[in-house]
Amino acid sequence: MNSYTAPLKWHKRKDGLGVVDEAFDFWYERKGRRYTVHVPAGTVFNGASIPWLIRKLFGFDPFDPEWLKACIVHDVLVGEFGQLAYVVDDLGVLHEPDWFEAASVFDRALRVKSEGLSNSKRRLLVFGVRAWGVLSFKFI
Repeated sequence: MNSYTAPLKWHKRKDGLGVVDEAFDFWYERKGRRYTVHVPAGTVFNGASIPWLIRKLFGFDPFDPEWLKACIVHDVLVGEFGQLAYVVDDLGVLHEPDWFEAASVFDRALRVKSEGLSNSKRRLLVFGVRAWGVLSFKFI
């Protein structure tokens, strides 16, 4: 099961970037273990990094609440804007995920039922993240 510990509270800065106002955690289970990603207050994010043309064609809003929390979790896992979070397991061991694992956690974060995201949108967003990883040589 995947879950967030709190609702997202954030604001948009004048430069168009978002800032997390109150910290939250995302936790997930894998192979009988529980893992947590902590997103601290003050985390800066840009929403979903969706190319302009795709946004226009499909009407995607980078700050859509359906996927915004998952995008923030992914951003802190890959160190977007210089802020890096770690995955902590149920024994307290932390590690820095690689791009492939961050994409997998992003997929898990998008699967949280309370967020209401359709499977087709989820697959498209995860495909975009994984494709960008391949195109930018992050998976190699």
